[in-house]
Amino acid sequence: MADFALSEKSTDSGCTVLGLVGELDLAGAATMRAAGLAALGQPDCTTLVLDATALTFVDSTGIGSWVELRNHANEHDQRLVLRGVSENLIRVLTIAGLVSLFNIDAPDGPA
Repeated sequence: MADFALSEKSTDSGCTVLGLVGELDLAGAATMRAAGLAALGQPDCTTLVLDATALTFVDSTGIGSWVELRNHANEHDQRLVLRGVSENLIRVLTIAGLVSLFNIDAPDGPA
């Protein structure tokens, strides 16, 4: 089982990118959620990008955390963007009726 890790990068344009690596499951979801909420809590953060390019697995806890971060962002007039989401994960989000909740960009598309 691959551990979960994340990196954080802020830009001058009010965008924070969290790079998600490995398996986002119950063990990593709390870490990701805390980092996302901290980023969204910064006064200059207008957009939080979750870069899923290096994720190898996401369970329902991870997806639930994305929904929580998206709801928090919406409540504070911010955006949450998913980047680098695999076709399989898009299919899961579609089946669950969640795909329309998210702004989904290509791996190297604009935030």
